[in-house]
Amino acid sequence: MSLPSGRGFTRIIVAVDGSDVSLRAAEHAARIAKQDGAELVALHIVPVPQFEVKGDLAEIYASARRDARTWMKDVEDIATRNGIGMKTEVVVGAYSVIDAILDSITAELKKGSEVRLVGFGTFVVSHRAATEGRNPRTGEAIKIPAKKLPRFRAGKGLKDAIA
Repeated sequence: MSLPSGRGFTRIIVAVDGSDVSLRAAEHAARIAKQDGAELVALHIVPVPQFEVKGDLAEIYASARRDARTWMKDVEDIATRNGIGMKTEVVVGAYSVIDAILDSITAELKKGSEVRLVGFGTFVVSHRAATEGRNPRTGEAIKIPAKKLPRFRAGKGLKDAIA
């Protein structure tokens, strides 16, 4: 989720696995997206084995891909009922859910957006101005270019958990 300071969410990502819990989460996310004028993104990960599969196992993976399309349709219906548009992403072949989440956070940071994981923390992009430094061997002045750096600020929930 990205949250610019002082305003509502601009993008809400909801994970969908077809369970009642994920559909209730999608319903809640759709209400928040409508309230804040945010983009709603439904994400489902379809794992792909690291090897060729045949027989029953191949059918299980094919069924998972079919189920993903059905679940995304369910979430699209939720978005329509709430009067908002929605983007769906079915990630096929992601190594793990963590990889998909990190890819999403990285993509948002590349755009300069802030990503807030409520209760955990906030990822932001900070800008370091160009400066002049010194070569430690020669003492010669060198120009250090400006750059963008990722930063993480721990949220209250995380701070409290480790205190």
